Amino acid sequence: MRSVDGFGAFFEGAVSVEQGDGWVRPWRLPHTKRLLFSTPDDALVNCAGMPSAVRLRFRTDSENVKLGVVPLDG
Repeated sequence: MRSVDGFGAFFEGAVSVEQGDGWVRPWRLPHTKRLLFSTPDDALVNCAGMPSAVRLRFRTDSENVKLGVVPLDG
């Protein structure tokens, strides 16, 4: 099995992709500037961190693809 780093290029519909140690999170706003979008209840930032309408797109000749997903709390 081959792992692929730099997942940001594979996401369509995301404005930015946050990457950590072994994980990626697509955002619908520039995640490095999310403090600029704060609201009293942080509703806008919370919604922007939910990857609705973000697609993972790639091409492979592999017979198997494995994708691990960890749901967010709440």
